[in-house]
Amino acid sequence: MPTDLPTKCQVARLAKPGGPFLFEDVRLPELQRGEALLKVEACTVCASDLRTFRGERAAPSSGLLGHEIVGRIVAGEAPGFAIGDRVVCGVAASCGSCRNCQRGIPQKCLSLRKFGHAAADDRWQLSGGFAEYCHLPVGSALARAPESSPPQQSSWLGCAGATAAAATRIAGELRECTVVVLGTGAVGLFVVSMAANAGARVLAVDRQEARLKTAKAAGASAAHLANDSLKDFVLANTEAQGADVIFETSGANASVKAAIVLAAMGGRVILAGSVAPTEPVPIQPEKIVTSLLRIEGIHNYTPADLARAVEFPGHPTTDEFPTFPLDEIEAAFDVAQSGEHLRVAVGPAKS
Repeated sequence: MPTDLPTKCQVARLAKPGGPFLFEDVRLPELQRGEALLKVEACTVCASDLRTFRGERAAPSSGLLGHEIVGRIVAGEAPGFAIGDRVVCGVAASCGSCRNCQRGIPQKCLSLRKFGHAAADDRWQLSGGFAEYCHLPVGSALARAPESSPPQQSSWLGCAGATAAAATRIAGELRECTVVVLGTGAVGLFVVSMAANAGARVLAVDRQEARLKTAKAAGASAAHLANDSLKDFVLANTEAQGADVIFETSGANASVKAAIVLAAMGGRVILAGSVAPTEPVPIQPEKIVTSLLRIEGIHNYTPADLARAVEFPGHPTTDEFPTFPLDEIEAAFDVAQSGEHLRVAVGPAKS
């Protein structure tokens, strides 16, 4: 470990649902071969962090949240990167050799380590982004972050951006397709921007007018406030044929059901929003069979998707992302829960 680094760093642990966050000093790890240490510059608060905070999903045993991480490598080794590089950290580290990694789904690695979600052990205490430093295990997915952008503007690329890159990848060719994006939160906005950039005509649907305005700025050719007239909106914009590709990014049951109904003959339905348990959604198998539909789910992403998200030329928002120091993390979560911003960032503690 370089001698100019401290021996300990501060972390903010969630003590229980609803808080408080407890601040503790944790010793920096003795790095093994292939591991690196990241000095965290920003970690944005994702919707999954908020669900954990509210007690709607299990918290990691360490209580250390945060997986949308940008920082600089300050020690150790990471293939393809050097000390001093600013990187976007992927949500997980995978082994690269198990059955799922070999099948091209490393995000489902049989020995997956997931930042801000998984249980920590004695060797992996700095396992989340709401800390001064983060320990990068072997197999961590990294992409070089642009020096020209504030780190908080790059943080969500490691979750929302990369997930959207994965969703648009599995959808296949989008040029000259009519695409419907159901839900224009963080992932949905990236899908809008990426699909439009690929040459698709994009129709955006959401329950919030402000998000629809942002979706149009990101490339949507038409926007619709989600209501009972959704079917009429889609049919009116597709010559009554339905959409070639539908991305469902909200996870709402009604939206999932609508995605299947609104798909055109031979259409593709990509489900990306249903990441939390819900009630079952009724479907009509005959619709799927006779309409030749392809329905596919995507959860998280591959390292190549992360790289594509970081290289993507246009971020879909001009939101400045309010940023709070680590020692004001509770204020950051309060603002994040208000829903006024797509992301709220936590940065280094006050010096």
